[in-house]
Amino acid sequence: MTSGLPNGVFAPYTSIPTNILLFDRSGPTKDVWYYEQPLPEGPKNPSAKEDITHHPPEQLAASILDKKQRIVQIVGRTQRLLSKQELE
Repeated sequence: MTSGLPNGVFAPYTSIPTNILLFDRSGPTKDVWYYEQPLPEGPKNPSAKEDITHHPPEQLAASILDKKQRIVQIVGRTQRLLSKQELE
């Protein structure tokens, strides 16, 4: 399997485009999974300076809680998918 990583993923250490090769020699391929990592909005150079927006602590706490709840939902869905695969 070959996977291309977005430009600048290892910046500022290198600007060379990167691909990942994954091999599994334990048997024939049963499933192929494809992943896409979208580029973040805004500047594409991670080493570039960007303006920081300061938010009140209450807003930060609410944002953190929202993200944790989304993570719990994603992990729950993943566990359900994995348990279905184990039954097959």
